[in-house]
Amino acid sequence: MKLPFDRDYFKISLYASVCAISVFAAVFVITNIVQIIDGAVRILKSSFELAAPLFIGIFIAFLLEPLTEFFEKSFSKGHSKYRKRYIGAVMSFVTVGLVLIFVGVMLCRNVGTADMSGIALGVNRAAEEMLFRIDNLQYNLSHMGILSYLNGAVNSMMGYISYIADRIVSSAASAVAGAGSAAIDIGIGSVTAFYFLLEKEKIILRLKDVTYTFLPAKAADVITSFFKDITVVFSGYIAGQMIDAMIMACLFSVCFYIAGIKYAFVIGVFSGALNIIPYVGAVSALILSSLVALVSGTPVKALYAAVVVLVIQQIDTAIISPKVVGSKVKLHPVIVILSLSVFGNLFGVWSMVFAVPAAAVIKLNFDRLYILRRNKVALSLTQKKNHI
Repeated sequence: MKLPFDRDYFKISLYASVCAISVFAAVFVITNIVQIIDGAVRILKSSFELAAPLFIGIFIAFLLEPLTEFFEKSFSKGHSKYRKRYIGAVMSFVTVGLVLIFVGVMLCRNVGTADMSGIALGVNRAAEEMLFRIDNLQYNLSHMGILSYLNGAVNSMMGYISYIADRIVSSAASAVAGAGSAAIDIGIGSVTAFYFLLEKEKIILRLKDVTYTFLPAKAADVITSFFKDITVVFSGYIAGQMIDAMIMACLFSVCFYIAGIKYAFVIGVFSGALNIIPYVGAVSALILSSLVALVSGTPVKALYAAVVVLVIQQIDTAIISPKVVGSKVKLHPVIVILSLSVFGNLFGVWSMVFAVPAAAVIKLNFDRLYILRRNKVALSLTQKKNHI
């Protein structure tokens, strides 16, 4: 016997099935949320590791794009468009390579074999002095009859110190083991960046073609405009951060040299390079300069180093970074400071890398929405006046 088809019952059954599946899926996700998040994190981590050369290439291309355009316009006249782009990309890589070689030579001249042996002797001397003080403390406590009560605490503390030392050693070993992989990623990323710079216009046209082919026109317009904004903002932000890093490297080097801290140039260049990430450069400058001052036998210079880093960091936060970076991304210095503060408090130190470009993209789209809304209001008022 064939039952008649009832559309209403079919809809009810379909809705009930969808509802049951949704409830089951929600319960499954809630009960296994930890495993799902862990699996998603592992997949994302593996994906980022596999695509590391691509991301490095994109980052290097962003860094070298202004320099490539400069050489393309200045030193490649009389050639075809592709030839100009090729010359600009090659000269930008050659320039950066020469700068890195110069910095490397200067670092080697400042930290030679004699300096390295001096650092080793200073570390050994500091370690011997620490052990001597611990032995004296133990001797005095044993004579006072206190040591028996502190044995448990001392053993626990020494065990914790041993654990920390083991972690440091294993982390250092992992870093050394990963140096080769990082070098390969940087090498592949550099080659990728060269082709990104060389084929920039072709890549952009291809991406636009794919976007408008697979998406509706309005959605494609929105996506194209959004990524164009991100490209412009990130290019300006990276250029501003590079200028800020060079200024901070010069300030750290000069101030450490005046304060009489050894390896001032090395510490200044290294800390200035890390200053691309907000506050990381200042923290590294403080740690390195303080360690050098302590190891060299002049602990008072560690105080000088702390004062120098504090003053320079305040100048960078209040004046240099807002002016330099803000002018590149067309943000007011107050907005730069507020974006860094808000992102740092909400998402941590590493999120501050994206604070300024994110604020610039938000401001750019807000300005567009404001202008669109203002034009609509003005048009509406004009129509009302004409109607009257």
